[in-house]
Amino acid sequence: SLSSKARLAADAARNLLPQMIGNGVFILIVSALVDRYRMRWIVPVAMVQLAFTIWWGFNLDVIDSLVLFGISFGMATGVFFGYALAALPKYFGTKHVGEIRGTFGAITMATAAFGPIVFEIFQENSATALIVITAVAAVAISIASLVIRWPKEMNSLETSPVMELPTVGRG
Repeated sequence: SLSSKARLAADAARNLLPQMIGNGVFILIVSALVDRYRMRWIVPVAMVQLAFTIWWGFNLDVIDSLVLFGISFGMATGVFFGYALAALPKYFGTKHVGEIRGTFGAITMATAAFGPIVFEIFQENSATALIVITAVAAVAISIASLVIRWPKEMNSLETSPVMELPTVGRG
């Protein structure tokens, strides 16, 4: 199990770097691809990757590497996050892109903060239940991503009026 592999805080900290590398690399790759192509398949791929990684977290004995697990987890979150960052303006325009991305980012950070707690609770009680819940959610999200219609092209220059800020300093 993950907790028996990462008994020390240092082990957990060493796992964070591979996660960040996988996450950062896949955010860059996927967001660049989404700008060029309508990749309806990217969400199902991200969901399969995430479900696999959740399963792997409970079965580290099968592939015994915290570094590879970290990269896999980072890839899963990076693919989804990269897609969302690039796709949100396509769905909602750029008029309120700061609010939209801010809300998405806040929700993402909250789930990242509570994820390990939920993981530990299920690890102590029923890992199978979390894997099944994750798999069902992944399938539902994948199907939804394939059947929801793409938005009509939006004007990427659509912005809110610029408010003039008062000048500060000499004057």
